[in-house]
Amino acid sequence: MLELWFSVPIKKEKINYEKDKLVTLANEIYSTTDAITEWNCDTYSTIGIYDAINTKEPYILDLIKTSENEVVKFAKLFTTNDKFFIKTIDFWFNISKPGSYQEFHNHPDSHFSAIIYLQAAKDSGNTIFKSYESYMNMHPLPVSKPNTTRYVYDMCTYEPEENTIIIFKSNLQHKVSKNLSNSNRISIAMNFAMTTD
Repeated sequence: MLELWFSVPIKKEKINYEKDKLVTLANEIYSTTDAITEWNCDTYSTIGIYDAINTKEPYILDLIKTSENEVVKFAKLFTTNDKFFIKTIDFWFNISKPGSYQEFHNHPDSHFSAIIYLQAAKDSGNTIFKSYESYMNMHPLPVSKPNTTRYVYDMCTYEPEENTIIIFKSNLQHKVSKNLSNSNRISIAMNFAMTTD
């Protein structure tokens, strides 16, 4: 009997939000404030610049609530403890101009993370996830067809789609490929913690 263990779930779901207001806000911050970053890439981020968590803007609060509801559903896959609830702890915009990219990284100090695509032209940069095993695979198998079955995948790719949320465990390595389009790619990243507070 063949058994499959150690799966890595990623959730992709269509959601509703006030896209125009969010894109306008992201562009306003981008045009008036320099980024604070230690990245090697040049993707613009509002981390440390804009406090979306404590905003009074209804359209942001609605998006946070919608996202938390989707993360709750995702968390149930892991039989999470009912005494804990999902709390948004980080929310930031990413703006990737043509030619920009984001290197591999994960999101420490959180349990779950999400990406929401606000503006994404064709070829504006795919989100690529890397399996946990790929970092421990010191002697790879000489496979004839890499990434053709679930037993040999070490990466998976998501093309950005507007009105879509991608949810994953925060320790999963991911990156964004180079923006080859002629327009800025705008997304939101969020982190969530399971807490009793």
